[in-house]
Amino acid sequence: MSEKTQLRDLLECVVERAGGFLWEQVGLPAEFGRPDEPAREQERLLMATFPVTGSLEGRITVRAAERVVTKILNAMIPEPVPAEEEELMLQETLRETLNIIIGSSTEMLRRRGYPIEVFPPFATAGEESEASYQEDIEITLHTQTGSMHFVLSLVNR
Repeated sequence: MSEKTQLRDLLECVVERAGGFLWEQVGLPAEFGRPDEPAREQERLLMATFPVTGSLEGRITVRAAERVVTKILNAMIPEPVPAEEEELMLQETLRETLNIIIGSSTEMLRRRGYPIEVFPPFATAGEESEASYQEDIEITLHTQTGSMHFVLSLVNR
């Protein structure tokens, strides 16, 4: 199996768990799409990044439509969020969602031969890093509410 195929397989594991999370926790069905498909929404995307260490070194970045993250937030916290806290809560929700998705992917990834380290879980709000990355693989999940774009980037060696 080529390195590119292995990387796609790794990211597909993560995106499958994301689709499961959206359905199980939010009741939002999702389907795989291609990143070059026309966007189904023209709204602001929120972003979170999760470092990948172990046999691979890089990061997984998710860019999610604000409406998708709002739907996740409403499922997690059914009470209304004060307007002045909404932006912070949306960012925190996306980071926590990425932590949950990566955490629930680890056993499947290990079974497929990708011993990545994820403890402690730690998604950040942006792409803050001094490392140089190459963007290798992108997979998109589409929902009726908006899209989530997952990108696996490896550190340039």
